Amino acid sequence: MLVLKTRVTRRARSLLLVLAAVAATLALGAASALGATQTYIGGQPATPDIVRSGLTFFTPSGQPGPGSIAGTINLALDGVPVVAYCLEALNPLNEGTVEATVVPRAATTPDLRALRWILNTQRPTGPPTPDKQQQAATAQVAIWVLRGQLRATDPTSDPAINAAVPALIATARSESAVPASLAMVGATGGAGSGTASIAITAKPGAVVALTVTSGPGTLSSSTVSVGSDGKGSVTVSNPGTGTTVSGTTAGDGVLIEIDPVDGSQNTGLSGESQLQASVTLSETAVTSASQRQGSLRITKTAPARAKALARVRYKITVRNPTRFSVQNVVLRDRMPSGMSFVDSSRDAVVESGRIRWSLGTLRGGASRTVTVWLRAGASVQGRRTNVATVSATSVRTARAQVSTLFQAVQRRVRVAVTG
Repeated sequence: MLVLKTRVTRRARSLLLVLAAVAATLALGAASALGATQTYIGGQPATPDIVRSGLTFFTPSGQPGPGSIAGTINLALDGVPVVAYCLEALNPLNEGTVEATVVPRAATTPDLRALRWILNTQRPTGPPTPDKQQQAATAQVAIWVLRGQLRATDPTSDPAINAAVPALIATARSESAVPASLAMVGATGGAGSGTASIAITAKPGAVVALTVTSGPGTLSSSTVSVGSDGKGSVTVSNPGTGTTVSGTTAGDGVLIEIDPVDGSQNTGLSGESQLQASVTLSETAVTSASQRQGSLRITKTAPARAKALARVRYKITVRNPTRFSVQNVVLRDRMPSGMSFVDSSRDAVVESGRIRWSLGTLRGGASRTVTVWLRAGASVQGRRTNVATVSATSVRTARAQVSTLFQAVQRRVRVAVTG
């Protein structure tokens, strides 16, 4: 068992800062040493070590090793209490305050993942009891065996610990056998869904937290629990080109090694890590999903008959029959020959015999109605057909037409009276 006393050569940093640096270390793919002041506090009543004493340890060569205690060690890193285990079986523990370096190492091998799992799950705390002492001693010896400090068979003089250690190592290797992973791939949704689907692959049982980090869209769930086959999925309603969904899940964590500069015994504890992945929906996926919403509906009414020079009222209604919002809705109306624009119930742009209205976003089930007045010229007679179309992003264009029969203006003939 070990205790460290250290005073930092650089400014003391809190454990929270040390652990925060772990994520950056993993992102860089290398371990960065950080300074810390480590103080042994296991002798205090509030933070007792949980240990078994009177043990003999056997090195891989079969020789008895020094020391007789195995269990947890209570330390303070820059004043923050932590529960650690010894990583070395041969060096003595420094029971004071000492300068140390803290090195986070990614759990990149099966044995490191198993070691980290033991550090994370086998740390009894509180008042010592016989069961806790046995658990802590078994975990400590298992750590030494995984690190090659003690022999794998009968590493101690205690038969009960010798029987428990291989079982614990087997459990740790089994629980950490599949490395943590996370990948996300975008695909289109089912027919008529108006959604895009994102396939997720990760370690079986992993919980993935999800969020839309850019673009439009609503997730069907903010978390996904990955199944035993390592697969999960989430849908995005009303996505747009460039919609990005990001996910995070727990990584394999890190082994945080605490190395005193005076050469005394190293200790270790576990730290968390996170995996991140994201997917940006392509134009193909978004368009395919949106087009399955079908088209908008448009209706148009006008008087069946009218006279030349009359002011004719047309009423156009656009409706979105789907459950999904449609963006960039534009209504257009082509004026028949001989007719001119008079007025409109909405702001319009008139050019080259066409009228255009920008209707913006139309929510599912909503509608917009536009009324427009046209005037027939004096020469207009016979049937005139008026055609309106409506279009929007990633939906089919819809059209409606209506005809009005115009009657020419009757000219009065004034009879000249003479004589």
